[in-house]
Amino acid sequence: MRFTLLSGGLLCLVSFSVQAEVAVQTDWSGGPGVSWPVIELGTQFSTSSGIEWLRFPGELSLSRMTWVQNPIDEDYPGASSLDCMDIDDDGDLDVAGCDSISSVVWWENLDGSGVEWTRHTIAAGFDSPRRVLAVDLDDDEDGDLIGTGDSWKKGYWVWLNEDGSGTEWSEIQLSAYWSFGNRVIRPCDMDGDGDPDVLGASWFNGIYWWENVDGTGASWVEHTATNFNYMLDACCEDVDSDGDEDLLVTSYDYWMTQWMENVDGAGTVWQPREIIDQLPFYSLSTADLDGDSSPDLIACGASVMTYMNRQQGIVWQPYNLQPEMQNPLFTRSFDLDCDGDQDIYGHDVNSTIAWWENPGSPGSPWEEHLVVNAAGGFSGVDCADLNGDGFADIACTCRDAGTVSWWGLAETVPSGYLGSSIFDTQMDPYWLWIDWTASEPTGTAVSFQVRASDDPEDLGDWSDTLSAPCALTGILEDCDHYLQYRVILESADPGSTPVLEDVTISWNPLGIGGGPEITESLLRGAEPNPSSGTVTLRFTVPRPSTVMLTVYDLAGRVVAGHQQGEYPGGAHQVQVSDLAPGIYLCRMVAGEYIGIQRFVVVD
Repeated sequence: MRFTLLSGGLLCLVSFSVQAEVAVQTDWSGGPGVSWPVIELGTQFSTSSGIEWLRFPGELSLSRMTWVQNPIDEDYPGASSLDCMDIDDDGDLDVAGCDSISSVVWWENLDGSGVEWTRHTIAAGFDSPRRVLAVDLDDDEDGDLIGTGDSWKKGYWVWLNEDGSGTEWSEIQLSAYWSFGNRVIRPCDMDGDGDPDVLGASWFNGIYWWENVDGTGASWVEHTATNFNYMLDACCEDVDSDGDEDLLVTSYDYWMTQWMENVDGAGTVWQPREIIDQLPFYSLSTADLDGDSSPDLIACGASVMTYMNRQQGIVWQPYNLQPEMQNPLFTRSFDLDCDGDQDIYGHDVNSTIAWWENPGSPGSPWEEHLVVNAAGGFSGVDCADLNGDGFADIACTCRDAGTVSWWGLAETVPSGYLGSSIFDTQMDPYWLWIDWTASEPTGTAVSFQVRASDDPEDLGDWSDTLSAPCALTGILEDCDHYLQYRVILESADPGSTPVLEDVTISWNPLGIGGGPEITESLLRGAEPNPSSGTVTLRFTVPRPSTVMLTVYDLAGRVVAGHQQGEYPGGAHQVQVSDLAPGIYLCRMVAGEYIGIQRFVVVD
C-alpha cells in the first residue's frame, strides 16, 4: 500500500487494538411478538406486514399474494360447484358450474382477461345438481362436462360439447337410479386405454366407474369397484407406480381412509391395501408434494393433512398442516407461488379460502395464507390462470350470496416490512456497519432503516432508507446501546420476490467513538466513503498542534501510520492509497482530543 502525506510528517507503525462486536440474524421462523429488549436476536422479531417469515431455512421473502375479487356472475342463486377449462377452444379458460336448484351452465371468458363474462345454459330443469367438472371426453380439444345430481333419480351425467363452441350439447345419463347422496364425481382412466372414464361414489351405493367404451363419450359401461357405504370421497391415482390407476377412498362405514389396488389394470379386480389413517375425511386429492415422482395424499376434515407416499403405498408419512381456518371442507393442489412445487388450497365450511405454501422440505412447516374471509360461505373453489397473466387465480362460488367470482393477484406494487426486536448491546457502542445478504431479482429491492437510543421505550425516528450495506457513521448516535432495525422488501412484479438471508450489525465495544465534546480540533472523516482504494482523511486544528493519525482494520492491525508532527492551524488532509476492500478506522490524537472515524473500501 502507499501512504501519501500531503501536509508534512513521517511514516510509522502505531500499535492499537480494536475487536468489533456483531449482532446477526439469519432466521425469523420463531415469529412476531417480541418487541422488548433482547441480548440475542434469535429467531423472533417484533412485527411484520406483507412478509413471509415461516420459511426454510428461515429466510424472509415478500408475501406477494395480495388478492383482489373480480366478478363472473353476481346473480346466480344457489351457486354451487364450478370447474375451470377452455370450453370453447379459443385459447383462454372459461368456467363451468351449476347451482343447487336446477341448472348446469358455463361462463364464457369473452376476451381472455377475466373481465367480461357471458353465461350459457347447458341444462335447465335439472333437479338438484350437486357437482360438475370439465374434461375433454372425446379428444376434440374442447371442454365437455361430467356431473351428478343430488335427488333420488338424477344419478350421474355426461354433457358432450357437440360443436366445440359450447352452444350445442348432447346429454347422456350414466346412471338413472342412484340413491340420494351422490357425493363424488371424478375423471379417471381405470382401464388404461388413454381416454377419460368417470368415477362416482354415493352415500349408500359404494363406488362405481363408467368406461368410455370407444373414446367418444357416447357409449358407456358401468363397473363396480367397491360396495363401501357412507362414502365421503374417492379419487384415483397410480399409488404403487405400476402404470395403472388405483383408488383412494374415505368412508364413514369403516371409519377409515385407505387405498385399493387396481389388480388387473383394467378396473375389474380390486384389492384393499394399506390403511392410510383410521379417520374419514371430507375431501381427498393427490399430488407429488415432495418431488419424488410418487403421488402423495391430501386430506381434510378436522384439519388439513398430507400423507407422503413411501415405498409405493406401503408406508404413508402423515403431516398436519395445522390450519387456522375452522373445519376445512375441500382441498386441492396447485403451484400458487410459481416456485415449481405443489402448494395446497381450499375452503372451510363457512367463509374462508386459504392456501398453504409448500416449504420444499419434508417435515418443515407449511405457511398458511389467507385469500378471502367473506360472508356467505363458499361452496365451490378451483384454481387456474383465468386472466392469462401466468399466475394462479382462484375461482369460487358463494351459494348464500348467489355469486360466482374469481380472485387474482393485485396489480399494485407489493411491498412489506419486518421490524426486529429491540437489541441491547449491553455496552456503550461505537457503531460501525450494517451489512446484509439478499437475493434481489430484477424489479425487486431490499432496504433497511435503523434507529438507536438509550431509552428502549423511545427509540425515536427511523433513519433514512439504506439501499445498500453501509457504515453507520452519522446515522446512529454512538453510545446509544439499544438498537432496532426494519427491513423493507419491495417488488414491481407480483410474481417475483426478493429474499433476505441474513443481516449483520457491527460496533466497536470500546466506547471511544465520541470522546469529549469537540470544540477546537476535529477529525472530519474520510472522502469518498465508500471508496475504491484511495481515501482522503481530513482534519482541522484551530492553532499549531501536535497531531498523530493512525489507520487500522477491525482486527486491530495497523495498516497505515503517521508519525506525530506539528501542524499549523487550519484544514489539512492526508491520502491513503492501495487499501484492500474492507472496513477501517482512522484515529486522530491532537492534545487532549481523540477522534475516530470509520470508512469503507470496496472493489
